[in-house]
Amino acid sequence: MDRRSGLWGQIDYRFSKSYLEAQETWFGPQVSGADFLGDYRTARDTVRDWFEEPYYSDINSMTRLVLAQESRLDGYWPSTLDALETFTGRFAPLSGSEQTWAEMVRLTGRLDSAQGEDYQAYRIPLSGADLSFLMIVPAEGAFDAVKARMDRPFLQTLLSQLAAEDTSVAIPKAELRTYGWPAQIPSLGDALSRETADFSGVNGQGYLFLHKPGYKVSLSLRDPGVSTYTQALTIHEATPDEPASLFNGHSSAGSIMSLMDSSWGYKCYYPPDQRSFLFLVYDDQTGTLLNTGQVTKLLGDTVSPDWTSYSPCGDSADTADTGEFVIADYSNQIPYIEP
Repeated sequence: MDRRSGLWGQIDYRFSKSYLEAQETWFGPQVSGADFLGDYRTARDTVRDWFEEPYYSDINSMTRLVLAQESRLDGYWPSTLDALETFTGRFAPLSGSEQTWAEMVRLTGRLDSAQGEDYQAYRIPLSGADLSFLMIVPAEGAFDAVKARMDRPFLQTLLSQLAAEDTSVAIPKAELRTYGWPAQIPSLGDALSRETADFSGVNGQGYLFLHKPGYKVSLSLRDPGVSTYTQALTIHEATPDEPASLFNGHSSAGSIMSLMDSSWGYKCYYPPDQRSFLFLVYDDQTGTLLNTGQVTKLLGDTVSPDWTSYSPCGDSADTADTGEFVIADYSNQIPYIEP
């Protein structure tokens, strides 16, 4: 995994030494100065060059501190598996009576799996990253019930029940890209309020509050394995009553879900190769959760389920359509899990 952090501070601002030392210890960012107060457009361009998405639009003359972090990882399906097959199969969405044709990758071999009363789970180690991809497939009609139980004790129990067996898992190929400003972040509480926020540790006095963080998350499930990219931007903004004494000789003061391409070709009639599922990517050594999400719907060619008959696959014209890959945020409920 590759990580990097950047920290831009207002030029001539009296930042607390202990705060900067803490940032260096926790994140190791490269500290640089920018004149948000006198020339915020140039300062905004500096941040823009670092980011791929327009999170910088809320940087203005009241900006005092910008902290950015990003991480990238590439994990590959394990080479110890007996077979790695790409095929066109049927995906059962969370709601509705129709199934969707989707390009999938089938992993066959010896994998850790566990079966609960209303779910089946598979752990797939990701080569080259010391990470695991945990896939939880609820039984038909049990998706919401399983999702509601997704807390730390549930995961601890599930992981303890995993046992190696010869099995086959079908994973739809898809890509997620979601970015924007979260509409609500309850866990930040008073930090987002200019009246109640307390960031006195930043400058020794306060007069700062946190702008809603911007973020970008992308996750790809493809033939090689799992690739993720996460980027977050945090802006500390000054309150209107900020005193000039906080400067050294300077007193002037949706998330959008995108669609992605998939292709469908051969068409067969049989029960779905995969149902809607939940997933987690976590570090094997520390148990830290890196990504959590759910795949509930793929948009494209649909077909009514046929649970009684089977027809061999036949050639058909390739089609190109879009799929939806829905992210779920369990960060408040599952800060980490024990390895």
